[in-house]
Amino acid sequence: MRHLFLYTILIVFTSCGGGKIQEKPSKDQLVKVVPVIEEGTNKTNIATGVSIPQKEVQLSFRVSGPLKYFDLEEGQHVKKGEVLGIIDPRDYKIDLQKAKSSFQLTKAAKERAEKLFQKSNISEQAYDKAILDFEQASSNLEFAENALKDTKLRAPFTGRIKKLSIEKGEHVTASKTVITLQDFENTRVRCTVPEEIVRHVKELDKVAVVFDSNPNKKYWAKVIEVLHDTEQLNYAYPMLLEVQDVDEQFLAGMTAEVYFNFNNQGEASVILPSNAVMGEANGEHFVWSVSPKNHKIHKVNVQLLHLKNDSKVEVKMLGNAEWVVATGGTLLVEGQKVRANIGNSTITKN
Repeated sequence: MRHLFLYTILIVFTSCGGGKIQEKPSKDQLVKVVPVIEEGTNKTNIATGVSIPQKEVQLSFRVSGPLKYFDLEEGQHVKKGEVLGIIDPRDYKIDLQKAKSSFQLTKAAKERAEKLFQKSNISEQAYDKAILDFEQASSNLEFAENALKDTKLRAPFTGRIKKLSIEKGEHVTASKTVITLQDFENTRVRCTVPEEIVRHVKELDKVAVVFDSNPNKKYWAKVIEVLHDTEQLNYAYPMLLEVQDVDEQFLAGMTAEVYFNFNNQGEASVILPSNAVMGEANGEHFVWSVSPKNHKIHKVNVQLLHLKNDSKVEVKMLGNAEWVVATGGTLLVEGQKVRANIGNSTITKN
């Protein structure tokens, strides 16, 4: 009976020892990846702008009087030197005639006084008075001549009438604005641009302007000025452009699309999610590159360039990578195989 019990136990152990323990296979870690799509070094940004005059001035008469001639309309094109308005010159003609007569009298008196003074026939005081009277008459004559000329208001440059502030027949006061004149000899466009364009303005290859009124015509432009003070509403920077080789007349307030074409020299930069960039103790940074063939990962060093406002970072790739781990990379190790969950985001090389 004892031998039968031991034999039974031996059979049980022999059966258990001959079998293999089944281990549950471990799954590869699931990570989210994003593609790095190269588009070359050229990049185009688009902004909306509006045309503005090269300059705008408020014109006024230098003399007062009733407006005799004033035949203008807002939006009218005028040429440099063209008469825009005339104040009734009758009173100023009379003043000029009086000034001429006074000038002739004092001139003759001065000449007589000089001869008499040389012969000591008049006092020095009388001689000085004759000189002063002549000089005063000369000044009055010049003033009267200028006043008569100033009854005509002429265009200081070729431009377009923006606004009329008076009508024919009204009494004009000296220095009161009567016309607002705009100069469009060099058409300018004002737009607001994001920080990215301001930082790389020296890398601009070309700037193209397309006005909404003529969408089939492209004009080239150059940057005149960038104000390094953001607009309060949209945190963008005002930029002033000058349109080149304009072959038509533009009005203020015409909207346009502005195309900024960058031609970056050297290696391209890449915009990645900030969580994709890992930091090391020595201060270097890297991303996990995922092989599309075997889904194994390896480090690719990157150089940080700029932090973005939308949880993204601009980096320079110091190695090749088609796909990078976007999130979940903190617990990964070199050569590890992962399961890639491709997201909807597209990361592009600029």
